[in-house]
Amino acid sequence: MCAFLLHHVCCQLFYTQIKKHGRVFIEFEYTLFALEDRYGLTIETKEGEVLFRIDPRKGKDAARISELVCAWAVAAEKYRAGETSRDEYDKWRYHYPQYDDTQITAKVQSQELSDALVKALNGKIKE
Repeated sequence: MCAFLLHHVCCQLFYTQIKKHGRVFIEFEYTLFALEDRYGLTIETKEGEVLFRIDPRKGKDAARISELVCAWAVAAEKYRAGETSRDEYDKWRYHYPQYDDTQITAKVQSQELSDALVKALNGKIKE
């Protein structure tokens, strides 16, 4: 819910700024330039369309962003293909990464639990 509200507020602020200040588009462009410099974002035109790409070879952060963008692309393609509804797609976007099924995640036990297990096992080994 918090992500949805944040998204809604940001959208409202963005559109309000566009109405008041045409400069917002230029600031958005500067953001894209910074993404190009820092994370390897590239822009090109192909068959009359503008395409953005992330070069994962640009560094560790760029590789992570590439993973995130690829996950987003998969979710968007499923929506456009009719495999998921708009509500499901929005749920995926507003609660990312909770509903992302493209990445493998594992829960790691806490250090406290690990220490307790090691202590218990060491006690049994000595006996």
